[in-house]
Amino acid sequence: MKVCIVTQQYGRRWSGLGTYATNLVEGLVERGITVTVICPEGMGSNDKVKIVPVRMRGWEKGVNYWLPLARQFRKALIKLFRNDTYDVVHFTDAREALFAPELPAKTVGTMNDYYAADAPANPFYFRKHYSDWPVRYPYYQFMRRVEPVALKKLDKVIANSRYVKDVLLKNYSLDAGRVSVINYGIDGIDPDVAREGENELEGDPSILFVGANFQRKGLPDLLKAAAVARENLDNLVVHVVGEDKKADVAKELAARLGISDAVRFHGLAANADVRKMKADMFVMPSLVEGFGIVFLEAMMSKIPVIGGNVGGTVELIRDGVNGFTVNPGDVEGLAGKIIQLSGDGKLRRAFIEEGMKTAKEYTIPEMVGQTIELYERL
Repeated sequence: MKVCIVTQQYGRRWSGLGTYATNLVEGLVERGITVTVICPEGMGSNDKVKIVPVRMRGWEKGVNYWLPLARQFRKALIKLFRNDTYDVVHFTDAREALFAPELPAKTVGTMNDYYAADAPANPFYFRKHYSDWPVRYPYYQFMRRVEPVALKKLDKVIANSRYVKDVLLKNYSLDAGRVSVINYGIDGIDPDVAREGENELEGDPSILFVGANFQRKGLPDLLKAAAVARENLDNLVVHVVGEDKKADVAKELAARLGISDAVRFHGLAANADVRKMKADMFVMPSLVEGFGIVFLEAMMSKIPVIGGNVGGTVELIRDGVNGFTVNPGDVEGLAGKIIQLSGDGKLRRAFIEEGMKTAKEYTIPEMVGQTIELYERL
């Protein structure tokens, strides 16, 4: 079998999509499948994988980054198929199939989120939660019209959670037989080995947040909750890992809340370095979340988790069993969970134990195996 993976991230990872794409490519290669990767120039390399780079042209990680990139992917696919043939072309972000040409191959696309598919029609929702709402609201409405066009070009759509599948079926009127659920998988590295040379984060408790879209991932709610919790936890420190063009908004919010001295912005960090960050808890109270592979990574690193009671997160976190979930916007509730988890060692140990069990259920071999089965059915 010959497979062409079309992806905006490979090797370099600034979101869960990058982790998914990299794990998928490497897993396919290990299973003896011939893989070609079309991706932006300057990404990762693999001696066993043919890389076809496309020009970035300065729009790396922009809000509408995928749109011009989809045009570049079209050109690369046309050129590639002039001299070669493939059984399957797989877009790791399904929307990037928007301009895909007709190809003598089966096409697959993965939907990693649902924020556009389930975007509220009321602009006041965006005004409440996003500082860039005048831009974000029309962009999400545009996306909701464009995504179905891209999905109809695909022979098969992969949803990374049951929730994402349900939203696609409901809002995009897709046939249920065209959508399959394949969860992300993570590697089963022994956390005690992986954490050699670990970086123990400052704070008591130390709270770790990792995300590329601060507002959508709930960082404002976390900062507000930290300000409330700090009345009981004097030495609380929030550690923010990730890049966001709206980082200044988060920093300004921390200043208004009077907790600038309790927040550390680490910027973008390599996945291996993040895994070595030792925190008392991982907190990401997302407004929307397709799956949340970062929760599994935290669980595998023996860090108890708190997430938003939304989307695919609730398929990973069983409230009160292997972590806590809180409703978006419930700042007081989130602060209470942080205080409770910080002061209850028995609860932390229970969450860590159950979290490890959960993380071990989502493996890369299982993800890759299910994907190959889907290719073969096509």
